[in-house]
Amino acid sequence: MDMKTGNDGSPVPEVRHGASRILSALREGALPAIEIADKTGLSAKTVMTRSYIPALRTLGLIHVVAWRHGRNHLIPVFALAKNGNARDAPRPIPLTAAQRVTRYVEKNKDQVNLSRRLRRAKKEGRPLYRPVYDPVLIALGAMPRPIVKQDGVRLPESDAAERRERNIA
Repeated sequence: MDMKTGNDGSPVPEVRHGASRILSALREGALPAIEIADKTGLSAKTVMTRSYIPALRTLGLIHVVAWRHGRNHLIPVFALAKNGNARDAPRPIPLTAAQRVTRYVEKNKDQVNLSRRLRRAKKEGRPLYRPVYDPVLIALGAMPRPIVKQDGVRLPESDAAERRERNIA
């Protein structure tokens, strides 16, 4: 394998096969390593660990233009270097655990609210959703008949189910 020297003078192995595919994928725009792997047909492990990305960075052909916050780590976004000595974007400070939780809650508001409502309903011993009684479904036997007290107040579904069980047994 031929050895070349990078911008800093250190020896860099010449990479041919995957490197040309990586460079052609980056001609379309900046991409993180996983998307480079998807576009080139190479595995993500090959792109990162077979020295393709490190070698291309050392040769000054690509550089880090931005950083994305992943679930628990920072993800570099690579682009072609317009001139041989493009500088990498500065690495940001990783998110704290509290910032990650806040970001998760913001992205998944509906799911978080539902889980909070489920926990509260379970703690209070009541169903989360009250069934809407349809007289046709009740007549067909597809839905249980609600139990109504003498004063016209419907019993909650859990109480109605308990009374039905006592009457059946």
